[in-house]
Amino acid sequence: MAKPSMTGIWKGEALDFPYTLDLTQLSSHVSGLLTVGGFTKTGNVMGVNYYPNVLLSGSFLRHGAHFQGHFADENTVTGTIKSAHGAHEITFRRQ
Repeated sequence: MAKPSMTGIWKGEALDFPYTLDLTQLSSHVSGLLTVGGFTKTGNVMGVNYYPNVLLSGSFLRHGAHFQGHFADENTVTGTIKSAHGAHEITFRRQ
């Protein structure tokens, strides 16, 4: 079985805010954009997919954030977002 890629649109929710990731994966490297519901700006995201583990870092409105998670299945990644606002569990689902 091929290892799942992070390429695509992923959606999740934390702290009552919807999060959308628009990602591209090349080899194990992941990059793309983060959009948080209610805001018109996007933030850059970069990281790695060391299947089953996923590590992403980025910034949004000058605030840094880190995501550490793992594939629950090929279309679901669960983990924790850590930022200045604390650590919050989130599940991203491929759209």
